[in-house]
Amino acid sequence: MRRHQINHSCIFALTILLMLSGGSLVVSAQREAAVFPESVNELRALAEKGDGEAQMELGKRHLAGIGVQKDFKEAVRWYRKAADKGMIKAQKAMVAFYTLGLGVEKNTRQAVKWYEKAAQQGDRDSQYHIGKMYLEGREVAQNDQTAMKWFRRAAEQGDPAAQFRLAGGYYDGKGVPKNLEESARWTLKAAENGLPNAQHQLALMYFRGEGVPKSEEEGLRRLSEAAAGGFAPSINALTRFRKK
Repeated sequence: MRRHQINHSCIFALTILLMLSGGSLVVSAQREAAVFPESVNELRALAEKGDGEAQMELGKRHLAGIGVQKDFKEAVRWYRKAADKGMIKAQKAMVAFYTLGLGVEKNTRQAVKWYEKAAQQGDRDSQYHIGKMYLEGREVAQNDQTAMKWFRRAAEQGDPAAQFRLAGGYYDGKGVPKNLEESARWTLKAAENGLPNAQHQLALMYFRGEGVPKSEEEGLRRLSEAAAGGFAPSINALTRFRKK
């Protein structure tokens, strides 16, 4: 289990790094010229004057070796400057650097610190992942209430995975008071955002009348939605139902 958790963190960190440059660490010169037409020296001058966007751009160029020498430590230095200004993308880059040990020594406490900074500023991905860390007791002390607090913040911004986690908290009475109506409400939001396991759970809640009026018709409709998306448990459940 521990190995799986570490790998999950590393995958997320790599995803952050890829997102920083639009899906590729090797950004085209044409694209960069459209955003920052200045020479590297002019870009550096802007960065040294405290321009956060220029600091991130310079960090990205050092990360990928575009127009400058590839230098992870230098990339971290410039991203840190932008992160200290409260720039969320830079803060998430710091999470990746400390998670992967890229340009710095691996340091999970520092990674969590930067996660929380981005989360506090409203980044829903960071809010969700911090919530998972507290839920699982991974790199932080396990705390269901804190986990649900972060899931709620991400859920209110429309994150379907966070909505389903919050629904689970209400269903089990974990981190929040047990409330099947609230569980159904958040499960519905996640289902309507296309999350197959939420669609499946909502179907079960309709079959059982948990937090919603009992309705076999509505349960089958929700089960069919999840099955149409290829969700195996829903496909199997629907098959069994039709054999009755």
